[in-house]
Amino acid sequence: MWYIFNYFFIGVAFTFIVDLFLSMAQNNPKVKNVSEDWDYEQRIACTILWPIGFIWFLIALIKNYLNK
Repeated sequence: MWYIFNYFFIGVAFTFIVDLFLSMAQNNPKVKNVSEDWDYEQRIACTILWPIGFIWFLIALIKNYLNK
């Protein structure tokens, strides 16, 4: 039972971090469209499917640093 709680806790923490990044970068033109669509449905989906979101985030982060 604790593994389900841990899974959702990590999902909530990951969604919170994504929310912080989106709120800090809301003036960025690349992020503006994403931050406008970020509502409760996406937050719930991110909480449930956080491993996919985390992998997607890491891939984008690595690509961003390799292109510099």
